[in-house]
Amino acid sequence: MNHPRSTLLPRPVPVPRHSRVGGWAGLLLLGALLLTALLLPAPAHARTVDPERLDRGPDVALPHLEGGRVVDGDTTTRRVPGKYRSVLGRTGSSYVVLSRKDGAWRTWRVSADRDARELFRGVGPGEVLLSADGRALAVQRYLRQDRTRVVLRSPRTGDVRASRVFPGYRTLLDVSGRRAILASYEQPGTVLWNAATGRVRLVTSRLGYRADLATNRLAAFTDDPYAGGCTVVTSLNHPRHTLWRSCDERVEAFSTDGRRVATVHKLSDGIGAGRVWERTLRGARLAVYDPPSYVGAIRWESGTDLLLDVHGQDRWAVVRCSEGPCERASGWHPENVW
Repeated sequence: MNHPRSTLLPRPVPVPRHSRVGGWAGLLLLGALLLTALLLPAPAHARTVDPERLDRGPDVALPHLEGGRVVDGDTTTRRVPGKYRSVLGRTGSSYVVLSRKDGAWRTWRVSADRDARELFRGVGPGEVLLSADGRALAVQRYLRQDRTRVVLRSPRTGDVRASRVFPGYRTLLDVSGRRAILASYEQPGTVLWNAATGRVRLVTSRLGYRADLATNRLAAFTDDPYAGGCTVVTSLNHPRHTLWRSCDERVEAFSTDGRRVATVHKLSDGIGAGRVWERTLRGARLAVYDPPSYVGAIRWESGTDLLLDVHGQDRWAVVRCSEGPCERASGWHPENVW
């Protein structure tokens, strides 16, 4: 791999841009909250996940980067140009990869028997998503006058399939087929855009920050998390029916079958999290993982296996965990090398 978060880029958590506590007071309050989170005693059954002490297990089963090439089981693609590469996912027998080349972010399609083909450029990390089934590619761009453009493209050719401009700054949470789900910073609320019909439907007035259209899951904040807002997990179809609620944690990823969640402290920010919880969809705690330094990317390999990029002082590795037991699922990678 070339980057600690290269396997799957974590989607940005839409936290309101303007804190309700300003200036140095706000910074001091935030620092105190984060320090408190880091100094909390380890809960019962918390497991220290140190890759140096773990047995080596099977390699990561998801597409990932090794030496500038995508590796997926027995498949290895041709080299992807540029640096700061990240795999967005698989589409058919090819892979969609983001990288930076000659001063511009570029999105590529690459396979084992064909060189990388540039689909489009000018869209960076956090602005482009590939659907779970690899059939839809969505791009978001912020425009002047507080507007956001969302474009649906073909992951095979990069051609535009649909485009719409939304008022306000909106964050693209997920895409599937011709549907995209978005949330707004300034206008709290989560909407579903159906490009086939042109309809935009309000899912909930809450601020959604994590969604999975394939498994019908949504995580949203009841209010500004810096001012006491809580996480509420629901289905997209029934957003008024709460499956789980937490005023301390936020969801980082839903499992591939939607039955589990990986969570971190709701105010975790910066390079990564100091603790990761594995829970059932309704919040029952399955395990707690404490890294020696911090955890970068967090994603699910299956319905039960959780992948964590666990960082130490000088190097990091991917660790696979499930309900407590863990194993190392990658080789070693030096810190700060993309």
